[in-house]
Amino acid sequence: MGKSNILAVLEQLIQGQHFQCEWGIEWNEQQHYFEVIFQFSLPNPDGKIFNDALGNSIQFTNIPYETSILFYNQDYLNVEQSNYIASIPISHTQGIAYGELFAIIKYLKYLTSGVRVEWLDYLDEAGDGEMFEVAWSDHDFNQIKKGLIETNRYNDAPVFFPHNEIQGGFF
Repeated sequence: MGKSNILAVLEQLIQGQHFQCEWGIEWNEQQHYFEVIFQFSLPNPDGKIFNDALGNSIQFTNIPYETSILFYNQDYLNVEQSNYIASIPISHTQGIAYGELFAIIKYLKYLTSGVRVEWLDYLDEAGDGEMFEVAWSDHDFNQIKKGLIETNRYNDAPVFFPHNEIQGGFF
């Protein structure tokens, strides 16, 4: 019996949630991590000027915004979370529970569905120098996870990083 590939499982879960933004999965096989990236085109009706991450000024009617979550193999990589909504460690030998992935994707759906409203609030209230960002809440995530457990929709079956073993034939 083969091991469940986390990339295939995540793609299926994300497609099932019908995210209202562009998304993609970027796999870095040599560094043992992948990112799930979410991209938005956010309205800028008043033509405000913003600085991007590199300090460049931009003034568009639609502002590009990207955020991501990192999944990494904890046995091979140490990670700084500062560039991500969250960083999720996954054991090479134990994997991650399917239910945990399902909870993460449900929570990401919740987070991303509110981005446009939060952006419009940001436009109305933001002062100079304030950055717009999507923030992870452990409390909100745990509420979703708890709901899945209580309704018997949390599956403990492990899901693993893809790997290439010459003898085992796994790809």
